[in-house]
Amino acid sequence: MFSLINIEWIKMKRSLFFKILLFLLTIGIVGYYIYIFSNTIGADEVSEVIESSLMSEKEQLAHLELLEQEEGDSFDQSSRHALKQYREWVPAHQAQIDGIASSDWTKWANGNIITKNFSETNLPEYWEHKYQSRFTLETHKSMLEWMRDRNIQPLWPNNFWLTQYDVYFDEGIEPIVRNDFGKRHSSSGSYFNYHLFEKLFTMIGIFFFIFLFSDIVTKEGEGRNGPINLLRTLPVHRLAVLPSKFGAVLLMTIGTLAGIFLFATLLATVFDRFGDWDYPTLIYGENYTYEWVPLGLFLIKSVWLFLLVLIFSYSLLFFFSFLTNHAIIALGITLTLLVLGVNWAEQSVLSGNTHFFPFHYLNVFPIISNEFAVLHDNFAFSYQNGVLSLVVSSIVLLFFTYLLSVYRYRTRG
Repeated sequence: MFSLINIEWIKMKRSLFFKILLFLLTIGIVGYYIYIFSNTIGADEVSEVIESSLMSEKEQLAHLELLEQEEGDSFDQSSRHALKQYREWVPAHQAQIDGIASSDWTKWANGNIITKNFSETNLPEYWEHKYQSRFTLETHKSMLEWMRDRNIQPLWPNNFWLTQYDVYFDEGIEPIVRNDFGKRHSSSGSYFNYHLFEKLFTMIGIFFFIFLFSDIVTKEGEGRNGPINLLRTLPVHRLAVLPSKFGAVLLMTIGTLAGIFLFATLLATVFDRFGDWDYPTLIYGENYTYEWVPLGLFLIKSVWLFLLVLIFSYSLLFFFSFLTNHAIIALGITLTLLVLGVNWAEQSVLSGNTHFFPFHYLNVFPIISNEFAVLHDNFAFSYQNGVLSLVVSSIVLLFFTYLLSVYRYRTRG
């Protein structure tokens, strides 16, 4: 089998189409990094904004302290509250500036927690689903505490934090919040992989990998001159041909994913920094619970789930390749079925046992974070069920592909 896998590898290395796609992928990664790098807000820029606010707060603090001395007991309650707030904010903002200057992110996070004013008395109920929901405020504070305890550099802008429970916004604030939240980029090695995988581990990545390795399958027609017949003339067991071809696809897929990860990490590390692999990533739970997982673990789970998605997609391609015995038709049916399957999944999201439908799990990140489960109020759409659904579906497809291969071989002598 290993000799057959090596044959497939040699054939792919000689394929001009394979080389062109890898070149385009490399150009795409570099181009996307340039975009992320140019849109990443730097520490100096954030420090300047905080310093500007600090100057205004110091002026207000001085004014209120003078007013308190002049008015004495007649100093009104609202002014006392404002004075108390400015006395907390001024040293907190100064701590943020000092933390940025010395890369002391613990100091920065402590100052940020104070300025965010996470007051238990001001927290709305969870079910209000309004920005900021209680869930959002609690997770924002928890995230800052996670970064404080691990001395993790934040992503900027850090003024706003959104969750899936922020459905309704006060008038006028929605475009501000969503705009600032959407600008939160990081060109570090760790977080650039997050940006990249978020885009790649979707239908975009599925289509790319199917095209990348389609030559191994779709040009192996069983006609009179099909290359698969040449393989079967070699002194190898017939049962080894199909597994070797699938194994070749799988090994090269793993190698390509590893190459993407290493290249993206190296690129970002050279032009920025290695990054924080324990950056907090939010995982939603049932009944407004949640947990944080390190970014590194989140990326590992995303790579694993996407690999299973690709195996499922390859299984479809293998099946239709043997069924139709025609390259273009097999590729077209596979891609069409994937698109239709996603649409069917959206239509059947409220049906019973729909969480076993593999097409629900083709977009990886919302599954791992449970954003998909929150959106549809059904936590049966989980990472574990996604793994189970994709594995079982792939095994069934490969089994029928094998049976079809044996039948074709026997009927054609």
